[in-house]
Amino acid sequence: MFFLYILIVLLQCSLGLSEFVVLNETNFEDMVSSGRWIISFYAPWCPHCQKLEPILREASVLIDNTDGLELKFGSVDCTTQTKLVEKFSIQGYPTLKYSYGGRLLEYISGRELEDFVEFANKLVGSPVVKVTISNIEKFIQSRPVKFLYVTNNDNVEIISEFAELWRIYDHLGFCYCNEKSIIPELNSNITEPVSPSLILINDDVYTPLEFYTPPNEYTWDRADVERWMENRTYPVFVEFTVTNWNQLSKNSKTVITLINPKGGNEHLNLFYIMKSVASKYKHKYRFGWFDTELYGRFLSQFGFSSYPAYLIYDASNDIFYTNYTQEFTDTAIISLIEGVEENKIEARGGGSGILGLVNQIYLKISWQIYDHPYIFCALFGFILLFMVLLFYITDPNDDFLIDKDKSD
Repeated sequence: MFFLYILIVLLQCSLGLSEFVVLNETNFEDMVSSGRWIISFYAPWCPHCQKLEPILREASVLIDNTDGLELKFGSVDCTTQTKLVEKFSIQGYPTLKYSYGGRLLEYISGRELEDFVEFANKLVGSPVVKVTISNIEKFIQSRPVKFLYVTNNDNVEIISEFAELWRIYDHLGFCYCNEKSIIPELNSNITEPVSPSLILINDDVYTPLEFYTPPNEYTWDRADVERWMENRTYPVFVEFTVTNWNQLSKNSKTVITLINPKGGNEHLNLFYIMKSVASKYKHKYRFGWFDTELYGRFLSQFGFSSYPAYLIYDASNDIFYTNYTQEFTDTAIISLIEGVEENKIEARGGGSGILGLVNQIYLKISWQIYDHPYIFCALFGFILLFMVLLFYITDPNDDFLIDKDKSD
């Protein structure tokens, strides 16, 4: 039976009977303004895009034919729809975005057929779960960043649209409670809890609970609530990965810690020291850490000979700041931050001048050689052969050339 079902799905894909929609500058806003979408921004010449397209089409049919799943698929040809490319800052192909209600986020799950089906299943049910005093701790332990809405009833409309969009990120959780006495349970210093209340619960060392303060005490504005929540969707001290790095680093200076979680006490001590500093400077900088075992090659551009280490990175200008004689204390880290703010620290990197740019180019070429050694060996051999042939052809003393006098 399952085999027959797969055959039907494949037949529908081959006949184009899926919900896979071609999006362009004319229909994009109308089509994507409602419902859930996965949108592929692609280039026809890109081999990765060519490989992904049939998977997306098959996933579209499979999900469309599964009861209870609601997820549409669309594609944007970036070679023709340049306004959409610019609007959504598309920098590579294929780029996948998730959309709900016309608002887009980075799609960060897998790209195989089963991954898309699993992703669609994750969207089933309400994104805001009900908790009580007895089980709130279990919910808090389940993920790094939580939003708790305390209300007198079951109406969570003020946060439900935001939660529906951001639920795709596993580090985020959304819950509500009808008991305002839950607030003193979380913070014993609060003796007169208020309902409604919206509370952020995160990894802040000094302020693990942060309360939303509405502009108007008696009227909550959804747009203002969503802005407040969006600015707090990541941990104070986040783990940087290949999926979140570009998004988290593009709008602010980033304080990066380079550690190996299995590297011993020195690495762990720096982790907790930096987490403490992050709680103090979270409104000025994005703080996070890279696993040096996973991202050693990428991190080599910063020139450290050993780890752990730390630096401040400015992605908008492609420069970074550091002190290579590093001290792993909060005083030293704060001194670096303040030195950057006062323009007392020399900038390095690709945007810091000719030498920095040359170094960045050298690193990128060396990475390519490391990734594709056989291709570069073949290319080098071809260039060498070409130069040898060119030398023999143009050498006036070469035996292959005929002396005009002797030929007469």
